[in-house]
Amino acid sequence: NPSTTPRQPKAEKLSEAALKALEAAERELRGGKWQKAIRTVNASAQLKGTEAATLFMGRAYCRGKDQPNALNALNNLKTSTARAQLREYCQQLDFEL
Repeated sequence: NPSTTPRQPKAEKLSEAALKALEAAERELRGGKWQKAIRTVNASAQLKGTEAATLFMGRAYCRGKDQPNALNALNNLKTSTARAQLREYCQQLDFEL
């Protein structure tokens, strides 16, 4: 089972509201509701444009086997660490980027 611990890039500080939105989305993703999880992240103004949101979205798209959107998220990640995390997560799902 892929790691479900939400990881945010170390340099990025998120507000409490943003963290709560990520936690809610993480529960939805673990429950198999990847599309709902994406909507939760998209609805959070505090997460807009953050690396944590982009990484989460990539993970959710991998869970849903949505390669075009997963690749888009991968290409929008700013750090090599986040890109490696996304690739590893998707590989654990037998989904190659």
